[in-house]
Amino acid sequence: MNNRTRGKKAITAAAALCVTVSLLAGCGGGKAEEKPSAAPTNEPVTLTFFTPVGGATPEKFMSEYGDAIQKKFPHVTTKFVNVDTAKKILLPELIAAGEQIDVIYASVGMIHENVLKSGLAYDMTELTKLANLDLTKFEPSTIDLIRQISGGALYGIPTSTSYATIVYNKDLFDKFGEAYPANGMTWDELLQKARKMTRNDGGVQYRGFVASFNHLALTNQLSASFDDPKTEKSLINSDIWNKHAQNLARFYEIPGNEVTTTTAALTAQNNFFIKDRIAAMYANVFPPTYLDPENAATKGMNLDAVSLPEYVDLKGVGSQPYPTFFSLTNMSKKKEAAFQVIAWLASEEFQLAQSRKGLQTVLKSEKVRNEFGKDFPYLSGKNVSAFMPAKPASPSVVTPYNSVAATSFMTNVHKIVSKQLDVNTALRQAEEETNKKIAEMKAAAK
Repeated sequence: MNNRTRGKKAITAAAALCVTVSLLAGCGGGKAEEKPSAAPTNEPVTLTFFTPVGGATPEKFMSEYGDAIQKKFPHVTTKFVNVDTAKKILLPELIAAGEQIDVIYASVGMIHENVLKSGLAYDMTELTKLANLDLTKFEPSTIDLIRQISGGALYGIPTSTSYATIVYNKDLFDKFGEAYPANGMTWDELLQKARKMTRNDGGVQYRGFVASFNHLALTNQLSASFDDPKTEKSLINSDIWNKHAQNLARFYEIPGNEVTTTTAALTAQNNFFIKDRIAAMYANVFPPTYLDPENAATKGMNLDAVSLPEYVDLKGVGSQPYPTFFSLTNMSKKKEAAFQVIAWLASEEFQLAQSRKGLQTVLKSEKVRNEFGKDFPYLSGKNVSAFMPAKPASPSVVTPYNSVAATSFMTNVHKIVSKQLDVNTALRQAEEETNKKIAEMKAAAK
Protein backbone atom coordinates (compact mmCIF):
# COMPACT_ATOMS: atom_id res chain seq x y z
CA MET A 1 0.00 0.00 0.00
CA ASN A 2 1.30 3.49 -0.84
CA ASN A 3 2.35 5.06 2.43
CA ARG A 4 1.25 8.39 1.06
CA THR A 5 -2.33 7.29 1.48
CA ARG A 6 -2.01 5.06 4.50
CA GLY A 7 -4.27 6.13 7.35
CA LYS A 8 -3.34 5.61 10.97
CA LYS A 9 -3.37 1.92 11.82
CA ALA A 10 -4.27 2.44 15.40
CA ILE A 11 -6.24 5.02 17.27
CA THR A 12 -4.93 5.72 20.75
CA ALA A 13 -6.86 7.13 23.64
CA ALA A 14 -6.88 10.90 23.58
CA ALA A 15 -8.58 13.93 24.96
CA ALA A 16 -12.25 14.32 24.28
CA LEU A 17 -13.29 15.86 21.02
CA CYS A 18 -13.82 19.59 21.14
CA VAL A 19 -17.16 20.35 19.50
CA THR A 20 -18.15 24.00 19.49
CA VAL A 21 -21.56 25.46 19.09
CA SER A 22 -20.48 27.58 16.16
CA LEU A 23 -20.42 25.96 12.74
CA LEU A 24 -17.53 28.17 11.75
CA ALA A 25 -15.27 27.69 14.74
CA GLY A 26 -13.28 24.55 15.44
CA CYS A 27 -11.40 23.44 18.53
CA GLY A 28 -9.51 26.08 20.45
CA GLY A 29 -12.00 27.96 22.54
CA GLY A 30 -14.01 29.46 19.69
CA LYS A 31 -10.99 31.00 17.96
CA ALA A 32 -12.01 32.93 14.86
CA GLU A 33 -11.28 31.49 11.43
CA GLU A 34 -8.09 32.50 9.72
CA LYS A 35 -8.62 34.64 6.66
CA PRO A 36 -7.48 32.94 3.45
CA SER A 37 -4.32 34.38 1.98
CA ALA A 38 -3.09 34.77 -1.56
CA ALA A 39 -2.53 32.00 -4.08
CA PRO A 40 -0.92 28.80 -2.74
CA THR A 41 2.77 28.15 -3.25
CA ASN A 42 4.25 25.03 -4.78
CA GLU A 43 6.04 24.04 -1.61
CA PRO A 44 5.65 20.33 -0.68
CA VAL A 45 2.48 19.73 1.29
CA THR A 46 0.58 16.71 2.59
CA LEU A 47 -3.21 16.91 2.46
CA THR A 48 -5.37 14.52 4.46
CA PHE A 49 -8.69 13.47 2.92
CA PHE A 50 -11.48 11.86 4.94
CA THR A 51 -14.68 10.12 3.84
CA PRO A 52 -17.35 8.70 6.16
CA VAL A 53 -18.22 5.99 3.66
CA GLY A 54 -17.69 2.57 5.21
CA GLY A 55 -15.62 0.22 3.11
CA ALA A 56 -13.76 2.99 1.29
CA THR A 57 -10.10 2.12 0.81
CA PRO A 58 -6.86 4.00 0.10
CA GLU A 59 -6.65 2.16 -3.22
CA LYS A 60 -10.12 3.32 -4.24
CA PHE A 61 -9.33 6.88 -3.19
CA MET A 62 -6.14 6.85 -5.25
CA SER A 63 -7.84 5.47 -8.35
CA GLU A 64 -10.71 7.97 -8.11
CA TYR A 65 -8.86 11.08 -6.95
CA GLY A 66 -5.38 10.66 -5.45
CA ASP A 67 -3.45 9.61 -8.56
CA ALA A 68 -4.94 12.45 -10.60
CA ILE A 69 -4.28 15.00 -7.83
CA GLN A 70 -0.64 14.00 -7.45
CA LYS A 71 -0.10 14.01 -11.20
CA LYS A 72 -1.59 17.50 -11.52
CA PHE A 73 0.12 18.81 -8.38
CA PRO A 74 3.48 17.01 -7.95
CA HIS A 75 4.16 18.97 -4.76
CA VAL A 76 1.03 17.51 -3.11
CA THR A 77 1.10 14.25 -1.19
CA THR A 78 -2.31 12.79 -0.42
CA LYS A 79 -3.18 10.90 2.73
CA PHE A 80 -6.45 9.03 3.14
CA VAL A 81 -8.37 8.22 6.33
CA ASN A 82 -11.87 6.89 6.83
CA VAL A 83 -14.14 5.31 9.39
CA ASP A 84 -13.74 1.84 10.83
CA THR A 85 -17.24 0.85 11.86
CA ALA A 86 -16.12 -2.55 13.17
CA LYS A 87 -13.85 -0.82 15.69
CA LYS A 88 -16.36 2.00 16.22
CA ILE A 89 -13.87 4.56 14.98
CA LEU A 90 -15.84 7.39 13.40
CA LEU A 91 -14.94 11.02 12.75
CA PRO A 92 -15.12 12.15 16.43
CA GLU A 93 -12.72 9.38 17.45
CA LEU A 94 -10.29 10.30 14.68
CA ILE A 95 -10.28 13.97 15.67
CA ALA A 96 -9.94 13.13 19.36
CA ALA A 97 -6.89 11.03 18.50
CA GLY A 98 -5.23 14.03 16.88
CA GLU A 99 -5.91 13.37 13.20
CA GLN A 100 -5.57 16.60 11.22
CA ILE A 101 -8.10 16.44 8.39
CA ASP A 102 -7.89 18.96 5.57
CA VAL A 103 -10.75 17.83 3.35
CA ILE A 104 -13.95 15.84 3.95
CA TYR A 105 -15.69 14.37 0.94
CA ALA A 106 -19.18 12.95 1.30
CA SER A 107 -22.53 12.64 -0.42
CA VAL A 108 -25.22 15.15 0.46
CA GLY A 109 -26.85 12.77 2.93
CA MET A 110 -23.68 12.72 5.06
CA ILE A 111 -22.87 16.44 5.11
CA HIS A 112 -24.83 17.39 8.23
CA GLU A 113 -23.32 14.66 10.39
CA ASN A 114 -19.72 14.94 9.24
CA VAL A 115 -19.25 18.58 8.31
CA LEU A 116 -21.74 20.62 10.34
CA LYS A 117 -22.34 18.53 13.45
CA SER A 118 -18.63 17.82 13.78
CA GLY A 119 -17.90 21.54 14.04
CA LEU A 120 -15.46 21.32 11.12
CA ALA A 121 -17.43 23.41 8.62
CA TYR A 122 -15.55 26.17 6.81
CA ASP A 123 -17.09 28.76 4.51
CA MET A 124 -15.20 28.65 1.21
CA THR A 125 -16.93 31.68 -0.29
CA GLU A 126 -13.89 33.94 0.04
CA LEU A 127 -11.59 31.29 -1.39
CA THR A 128 -13.80 30.91 -4.48
CA LYS A 129 -13.32 34.63 -5.11
CA LEU A 130 -9.55 34.50 -4.62
CA ALA A 131 -9.30 31.48 -6.93
CA ASN A 132 -11.77 32.92 -9.47
CA LEU A 133 -13.91 29.79 -9.20
CA ASP A 134 -17.07 30.62 -11.13
CA LEU A 135 -20.02 29.05 -9.30
CA THR A 136 -22.34 29.77 -12.24
CA LYS A 137 -20.62 27.01 -14.24
CA PHE A 138 -22.21 24.38 -11.98
CA GLU A 139 -25.62 22.81 -12.47
CA PRO A 140 -27.57 25.33 -10.32
CA SER A 141 -29.38 22.80 -8.13
CA THR A 142 -26.07 21.49 -6.73
CA ILE A 143 -24.98 24.94 -5.54
CA ASP A 144 -28.49 25.76 -4.30
CA LEU A 145 -28.40 22.58 -2.26
CA ILE A 146 -25.09 23.21 -0.49
CA ARG A 147 -26.03 26.87 0.10
CA GLN A 148 -29.25 25.74 1.76
CA ILE A 149 -27.43 23.20 3.94
CA SER A 150 -24.81 25.83 4.80
CA GLY A 151 -27.33 28.50 5.77
CA GLY A 152 -26.13 30.73 2.95
CA ALA A 153 -22.44 29.90 3.35
CA LEU A 154 -20.50 27.49 1.14
CA TYR A 155 -19.44 24.42 3.09
CA GLY A 156 -18.71 22.26 0.06
CA ILE A 157 -17.91 22.24 -3.65
CA PRO A 158 -19.78 19.65 -5.76
CA THR A 159 -17.56 17.30 -7.75
CA SER A 160 -19.92 14.56 -8.98
CA THR A 161 -23.57 13.69 -8.78
CA SER A 162 -26.13 11.03 -9.64
CA TYR A 163 -29.80 10.94 -10.55
CA ALA A 164 -32.68 8.51 -10.40
CA THR A 165 -33.48 6.76 -13.65
CA ILE A 166 -35.12 3.63 -15.04
CA VAL A 167 -33.06 0.64 -16.17
CA TYR A 168 -34.94 -1.99 -18.15
CA ASN A 169 -34.38 -5.56 -19.32
CA LYS A 170 -34.54 -5.51 -23.12
CA ASP A 171 -34.74 -9.29 -23.32
CA LEU A 172 -38.04 -9.34 -21.42
CA PHE A 173 -39.54 -6.69 -23.69
CA ASP A 174 -38.38 -8.69 -26.71
CA LYS A 175 -39.76 -11.90 -25.21
CA PHE A 176 -43.23 -10.43 -24.89
CA GLY A 177 -43.14 -8.30 -28.03
CA GLU A 178 -43.56 -5.00 -26.22
CA ALA A 179 -41.98 -1.69 -27.25
CA TYR A 180 -39.18 -0.40 -25.05
CA PRO A 181 -39.89 2.56 -22.76
CA ALA A 182 -38.73 5.94 -24.08
CA ASN A 183 -37.43 9.24 -22.72
CA GLY A 184 -40.18 11.74 -21.99
CA MET A 185 -42.84 9.24 -20.94
CA THR A 186 -45.26 10.24 -18.21
CA TRP A 187 -45.80 8.16 -15.09
CA ASP A 188 -49.25 7.26 -16.45
CA GLU A 189 -47.67 5.92 -19.64
CA LEU A 190 -45.11 3.95 -17.67
CA LEU A 191 -47.92 2.46 -15.58
CA GLN A 192 -49.60 1.14 -18.71
CA LYS A 193 -46.32 -0.37 -19.88
CA ALA A 194 -45.82 -1.97 -16.45
CA ARG A 195 -49.30 -3.51 -16.70
CA LYS A 196 -48.45 -5.07 -20.06
CA MET A 197 -45.16 -6.47 -18.77
CA THR A 198 -46.65 -7.96 -15.60
CA ARG A 199 -47.80 -11.47 -16.51
CA ASN A 200 -47.47 -15.14 -15.71
CA ASP A 201 -45.70 -17.04 -18.45
CA GLY A 202 -44.72 -20.70 -18.25
CA GLY A 203 -45.36 -20.71 -14.53
CA VAL A 204 -43.08 -17.71 -13.96
CA GLN A 205 -44.57 -14.52 -12.53
CA TYR A 206 -42.99 -11.55 -14.27
CA ARG A 207 -43.16 -8.06 -12.78
CA GLY A 208 -43.46 -4.91 -14.84
CA PHE A 209 -41.90 -2.51 -12.35
CA VAL A 210 -39.77 -2.51 -9.19
CA ALA A 211 -38.19 0.40 -7.34
CA SER A 212 -36.02 1.67 -4.52
CA PHE A 213 -38.53 3.68 -2.50
CA ASN A 214 -35.81 5.35 -0.47
CA HIS A 215 -33.82 6.63 -3.44
CA LEU A 216 -36.94 7.84 -5.24
CA ALA A 217 -37.96 9.77 -2.13
CA LEU A 218 -34.54 11.35 -1.63
CA THR A 219 -34.38 12.48 -5.27
CA ASN A 220 -38.11 13.08 -5.76
CA GLN A 221 -39.19 15.19 -8.73
CA LEU A 222 -41.73 17.11 -6.65
CA SER A 223 -38.97 18.71 -4.55
CA ALA A 224 -40.86 17.59 -1.46
CA SER A 225 -38.98 18.09 1.82
CA PHE A 226 -39.17 15.82 4.85
CA ASP A 227 -38.85 18.55 7.50
CA ASP A 228 -39.36 22.27 8.02
CA PRO A 229 -36.00 23.78 9.05
CA LYS A 230 -37.71 26.66 10.87
CA THR A 231 -40.19 24.70 12.98
CA GLU A 232 -38.08 21.51 13.04
CA LYS A 233 -41.26 19.56 12.46
CA SER A 234 -42.03 16.86 9.90
CA LEU A 235 -43.72 17.72 6.60
CA ILE A 236 -44.46 14.13 5.61
CA ASN A 237 -48.23 14.26 6.17
CA SER A 238 -48.81 16.63 3.26
CA ASP A 239 -50.45 16.74 -0.15
CA ILE A 240 -47.12 16.68 -1.96
CA TRP A 241 -45.86 13.52 -0.23
CA ASN A 242 -49.31 12.01 -0.67
CA LYS A 243 -48.96 12.59 -4.42
CA HIS A 244 -45.54 10.94 -4.45
CA ALA A 245 -46.72 7.91 -2.45
CA GLN A 246 -49.93 7.44 -4.44
CA ASN A 247 -47.98 7.57 -7.69
CA LEU A 248 -45.78 4.64 -6.68
CA ALA A 249 -48.46 2.66 -4.86
CA ARG A 250 -50.54 2.15 -8.00
CA PHE A 251 -47.73 0.15 -9.63
CA TYR A 252 -48.08 -2.40 -6.82
CA GLU A 253 -51.83 -2.67 -7.32
CA ILE A 254 -51.19 -4.36 -10.68
CA PRO A 255 -52.26 -8.03 -10.37
CA GLY A 256 -49.07 -10.06 -10.17
CA ASN A 257 -46.95 -7.17 -8.93
CA GLU A 258 -48.26 -7.10 -5.37
CA VAL A 259 -45.78 -7.08 -2.48
CA THR A 260 -45.51 -7.72 1.24
CA THR A 261 -43.46 -5.47 3.51
CA THR A 262 -40.62 -7.94 3.00
CA THR A 263 -40.75 -7.98 -0.80
CA ALA A 264 -41.21 -4.19 -0.86
CA ALA A 265 -37.78 -3.79 0.76
CA LEU A 266 -34.83 -2.82 -1.42
CA THR A 267 -33.13 -6.22 -1.24
CA ALA A 268 -36.17 -8.02 -2.62
CA GLN A 269 -36.95 -5.37 -5.24
CA ASN A 270 -33.34 -5.50 -6.39
CA ASN A 271 -33.35 -9.30 -6.50
CA PHE A 272 -36.45 -9.38 -8.69
CA PHE A 273 -34.47 -7.45 -11.30
CA ILE A 274 -30.87 -8.68 -11.17
CA LYS A 275 -30.99 -12.06 -9.41
CA ASP A 276 -34.28 -13.60 -10.48
CA ARG A 277 -34.44 -11.45 -13.64
CA ILE A 278 -38.22 -11.42 -13.65
CA ALA A 279 -38.72 -7.64 -13.44
CA ALA A 280 -38.88 -5.58 -16.62
CA MET A 281 -38.13 -2.09 -15.27
CA TYR A 282 -36.25 -0.90 -12.19
CA ALA A 283 -36.31 2.67 -10.80
CA ASN A 284 -33.31 3.59 -8.68
CA VAL A 285 -30.18 5.76 -8.64
CA PHE A 286 -27.82 3.92 -10.99
CA PRO A 287 -24.28 4.43 -12.26
CA PRO A 288 -24.02 3.82 -16.02
CA THR A 289 -21.66 0.92 -15.27
CA TYR A 290 -24.85 -0.94 -14.34
CA LEU A 291 -25.32 -1.44 -18.09
CA ASP A 292 -21.99 -3.25 -18.43
CA PRO A 293 -22.73 -6.83 -19.58
CA GLU A 294 -19.62 -7.91 -17.65
CA ASN A 295 -20.71 -6.21 -14.44
CA ALA A 296 -20.72 -8.89 -11.73
CA ALA A 297 -24.29 -8.09 -10.66
CA THR A 298 -25.83 -7.79 -14.12
CA LYS A 299 -23.53 -10.10 -16.09
CA GLY A 300 -25.17 -11.34 -19.25
CA MET A 301 -28.21 -9.05 -19.00
CA ASN A 302 -29.23 -7.01 -22.04
CA LEU A 303 -30.00 -3.67 -20.39
CA ASP A 304 -30.64 -0.10 -21.35
CA ALA A 305 -31.85 3.00 -19.53
CA VAL A 306 -34.62 5.55 -19.90
CA SER A 307 -35.17 8.84 -18.15
CA LEU A 308 -37.37 8.92 -15.08
CA PRO A 309 -41.00 9.42 -16.18
CA GLU A 310 -42.49 12.89 -15.89
CA TYR A 311 -45.44 14.21 -13.95
CA VAL A 312 -47.92 15.81 -16.36
CA ASP A 313 -47.71 19.09 -14.44
CA LEU A 314 -43.89 19.01 -14.33
CA LYS A 315 -43.03 18.49 -17.96
CA GLY A 316 -39.37 17.77 -18.54
CA VAL A 317 -38.41 17.72 -14.85
CA GLY A 318 -36.12 14.87 -13.84
CA SER A 319 -35.01 13.72 -10.44
CA GLN A 320 -33.11 15.85 -7.98
CA PRO A 321 -29.34 15.49 -8.00
CA TYR A 322 -27.62 13.46 -5.29
CA PRO A 323 -24.18 15.09 -5.30
CA THR A 324 -20.88 14.47 -3.57
CA PHE A 325 -19.20 17.51 -2.04
CA PHE A 326 -15.59 18.21 -1.10
CA SER A 327 -15.47 20.32 2.06
CA LEU A 328 -12.48 22.20 3.43
CA THR A 329 -12.23 21.91 7.22
CA ASN A 330 -11.64 24.77 9.61
CA MET A 331 -8.82 22.77 11.25
CA SER A 332 -6.76 22.65 8.07
CA LYS A 333 -3.49 24.55 8.23
CA LYS A 334 -3.14 24.27 4.45
CA LYS A 335 -6.40 25.83 3.32
CA GLU A 336 -5.12 27.51 0.17
CA ALA A 337 -3.37 24.37 -1.09
CA ALA A 338 -6.36 22.20 -0.22
CA PHE A 339 -8.79 24.54 -1.93
CA GLN A 340 -6.61 24.63 -5.04
CA VAL A 341 -7.07 20.86 -5.27
CA ILE A 342 -10.82 21.03 -4.59
CA ALA A 343 -11.29 23.69 -7.26
CA TRP A 344 -9.38 21.56 -9.77
CA LEU A 345 -11.60 18.54 -9.03
CA ALA A 346 -14.49 20.74 -10.17
CA SER A 347 -12.61 22.02 -13.23
CA GLU A 348 -13.56 21.21 -16.80
CA GLU A 349 -10.24 19.37 -17.18
CA PHE A 350 -10.94 16.86 -14.39
CA GLN A 351 -14.69 16.72 -15.01
CA LEU A 352 -14.06 15.84 -18.66
CA ALA A 353 -11.93 12.85 -17.66
CA GLN A 354 -14.53 11.77 -15.11
CA SER A 355 -17.36 12.16 -17.59
CA ARG A 356 -15.61 9.84 -20.04
CA LYS A 357 -15.50 7.27 -17.21
CA GLY A 358 -19.27 7.49 -16.84
CA LEU A 359 -19.45 9.77 -13.81
CA GLN A 360 -22.23 12.34 -13.98
CA THR A 361 -20.78 15.84 -14.07
CA VAL A 362 -21.83 18.74 -11.85
CA LEU A 363 -21.01 21.21 -14.62
CA LYS A 364 -23.38 22.66 -17.21
CA SER A 365 -20.64 22.32 -19.86
CA GLU A 366 -21.94 20.66 -23.01
CA LYS A 367 -18.36 19.72 -23.88
CA VAL A 368 -18.12 17.67 -20.68
CA ARG A 369 -21.60 16.20 -21.01
CA ASN A 370 -21.03 15.14 -24.61
CA GLU A 371 -18.07 13.00 -23.53
CA PHE A 372 -20.17 11.04 -21.04
CA GLY A 373 -19.24 7.35 -20.94
CA LYS A 374 -17.02 7.41 -24.04
CA ASP A 375 -14.26 5.40 -22.36
CA PHE A 376 -16.65 2.43 -22.20
CA PRO A 377 -17.42 0.74 -25.55
CA TYR A 378 -20.43 -1.06 -24.05
CA LEU A 379 -22.21 2.30 -23.66
CA SER A 380 -22.06 2.91 -27.40
CA GLY A 381 -25.63 2.91 -28.66
CA LYS A 382 -27.06 3.04 -25.14
CA ASN A 383 -29.41 5.79 -24.00
CA VAL A 384 -26.82 7.48 -21.76
CA SER A 385 -28.81 10.73 -21.72
CA ALA A 386 -31.14 8.97 -19.28
CA PHE A 387 -28.48 9.34 -16.58
CA MET A 388 -28.33 13.15 -16.86
CA PRO A 389 -31.71 14.93 -16.92
CA ALA A 390 -31.72 18.18 -18.87
CA LYS A 391 -33.81 19.80 -16.13
CA PRO A 392 -33.17 18.34 -12.66
CA ALA A 393 -35.77 19.02 -9.99
CA SER A 394 -35.06 21.78 -7.50
CA PRO A 395 -33.42 20.38 -4.36
CA SER A 396 -35.47 19.58 -1.29
CA VAL A 397 -34.56 21.20 1.99
CA VAL A 398 -31.99 19.08 3.83
CA THR A 399 -31.96 19.20 7.64
CA PRO A 400 -30.10 17.30 10.37
CA TYR A 401 -33.21 15.16 10.73
CA ASN A 402 -33.44 13.96 7.14
CA SER A 403 -32.17 10.47 7.84
CA VAL A 404 -34.70 9.71 10.58
CA ALA A 405 -37.51 11.20 8.49
CA ALA A 406 -36.48 9.23 5.40
CA THR A 407 -36.37 5.99 7.38
CA SER A 408 -39.82 6.56 8.84
CA PHE A 409 -41.21 7.55 5.45
CA MET A 410 -39.75 4.49 3.74
CA THR A 411 -41.04 2.11 6.43
CA ASN A 412 -44.54 3.47 6.06
CA VAL A 413 -44.43 3.48 2.25
CA HIS A 414 -43.71 -0.25 2.50
CA LYS A 415 -46.94 -0.52 4.50
CA ILE A 416 -48.79 1.43 1.82
CA VAL A 417 -47.69 -0.67 -1.13
CA SER A 418 -48.27 -3.90 0.81
CA LYS A 419 -51.84 -2.78 1.67
CA GLN A 420 -51.24 -2.77 5.41
CA LEU A 421 -52.15 0.91 5.67
CA ASP A 422 -53.91 3.43 3.47
CA VAL A 423 -51.86 6.40 2.31
CA ASN A 424 -53.37 8.97 4.68
CA THR A 425 -52.91 6.80 7.76
CA ALA A 426 -49.38 5.82 6.80
CA LEU A 427 -48.23 9.39 6.21
CA ARG A 428 -49.81 10.59 9.43
CA GLN A 429 -48.07 7.77 11.28
CA ALA A 430 -44.74 8.56 9.59
CA GLU A 431 -45.03 12.22 10.58
CA GLU A 432 -45.83 11.38 14.19
CA GLU A 433 -42.90 8.96 14.38
CA THR A 434 -40.55 11.52 12.85
CA ASN A 435 -41.60 14.31 15.20
CA LYS A 436 -41.07 12.03 18.17
CA LYS A 437 -37.58 11.11 16.97
CA ILE A 438 -36.71 14.75 16.30
CA ALA A 439 -37.76 15.65 19.85
CA GLU A 440 -35.60 12.83 21.21
CA MET A 441 -32.60 13.98 19.17
CA LYS A 442 -33.00 17.57 20.34
CA ALA A 443 -33.30 16.46 23.97
CA ALA A 444 -30.21 14.26 23.69
CA ALA A 445 -28.21 17.16 22.25
CA LYS A 446 -28.85 19.39 25.28
